[in-house]
Amino acid sequence: MVLLTLAVLSLLTFGGIQIARNIMSRTEAPFLVGETEENAIRIGTEKGLKVEIVRQSDSNTPAGVVILQSREYQYPMKRGDVLVVTVSTGPEKQGVPKVTGMSLTAAQGEAEKYGFRVLATQKVESDQPFGTVLGQQPAEGEMLAYGDIIQVTTSGSLNVPRFIDMTRSQALLLARETGFNDVQIVEHGTLDESKFDRVADQVPKEGERVLDSTQITLAIYVKSGNGQGQSPSAENDQE
Repeated sequence: MVLLTLAVLSLLTFGGIQIARNIMSRTEAPFLVGETEENAIRIGTEKGLKVEIVRQSDSNTPAGVVILQSREYQYPMKRGDVLVVTVSTGPEKQGVPKVTGMSLTAAQGEAEKYGFRVLATQKVESDQPFGTVLGQQPAEGEMLAYGDIIQVTTSGSLNVPRFIDMTRSQALLLARETGFNDVQIVEHGTLDESKFDRVADQVPKEGERVLDSTQITLAIYVKSGNGQGQSPSAENDQE
């Protein structure tokens, strides 16, 4: 009898926990039509929902404003459910936004609000941060149709870090992390064991600002007589 009582109590306790969990996981669809995209994402997230954005041109609604949602207001949902929200990109044809001065990622996001795409067609040397949009075509204000492309020129310049005294593997890792993928190794003989496998010199020099496609040449100390005088051997991301 005692065992039966304990079993019943256990089932009741488990059932109570499950009911509590179900209650806590419940939520409902908020009313998002007319909200900006940013507000819609924030409100939906506060309700415990995952907000997915799709875009559609609408001549009667400004770009960036919600025009449809996949579930009506107060529709019962569970936390973690997906609520699809349709955001207006404005009229079928509209003026190109200004994306110069933005990072490439920010420019892509800004263009997407209007239903445009961004294509980076050229990198040039610049004192602006890497990836900054320096020019765009069409220019701001020109008319484009939904889905058309804005071509941009971006800054491709990076500051060369200091590689000297690093080990070969450290230097190659730093080059990759900095954005330089073309690294050439030149071996230089020495009898000083403390210098083995370390960078003796580099071209370009530390602090120079060059395109990310520039080849970095590293002179690496090796034991004298083992590779000294060999022709340069490219080691692009081999370490």
